[in-house]
Amino acid sequence: MNPCTNFSLDEHPVRFTDGGKVYVIDAISALSEIDKANTIWNNLRTKKPEINQYVKYHQLTGGVNVPITDSAGWGKIQIILFDYLIDTATR
Repeated sequence: MNPCTNFSLDEHPVRFTDGGKVYVIDAISALSEIDKANTIWNNLRTKKPEINQYVKYHQLTGGVNVPITDSAGWGKIQIILFDYLIDTATR
């Protein structure tokens, strides 16, 4: 279990591990500006299973595992995320 660093993006907290990996759900929440980041992440993992190759899991206090990724992985996730958000907005 590693400590994390917190940053804010437009008042949305985005956590990073000490190794510089971003907490995926925090980043999704900050970019999408909606409170459904967990739902979006779960839908992405189901509809685009290739996204799973870009994440590892980080254990928080209490044994909760959260998805994290490095900058290269986030670049790939971000492309898939934007396509997903556009597709869901046009339905």
